[in-house]
Amino acid sequence: MTTTGSGQQRDPAQRFFGWLLIVMGGLILVLCGGCTLLMVGFGFAGGVTSSGAVISWLLVVGLIGGLPTAAGGALVWVGWLLVRRPRVTPKKVGETFD
Repeated sequence: MTTTGSGQQRDPAQRFFGWLLIVMGGLILVLCGGCTLLMVGFGFAGGVTSSGAVISWLLVVGLIGGLPTAAGGALVWVGWLLVRRPRVTPKKVGETFD
């Protein structure tokens, strides 16, 4: 186990699952986010000109691509919290009340 500057130990399983979430979330974030940006770019380059078409196009692309992108970002954030947060080791009960 690795120790932090304050002497608290980190759980290796917690760090492993944290990095696993970061990798999975990063892949989702890059692939879905890139695809979403491409679709928005192709939509504007393809001649979507009326305001109603632009709004509906952005709504569809935002729902289909934006929600998974946000979920990937959330996975990266939760994974980062697991990697960075040290495991709290409980003190002895007798020392707590002294």
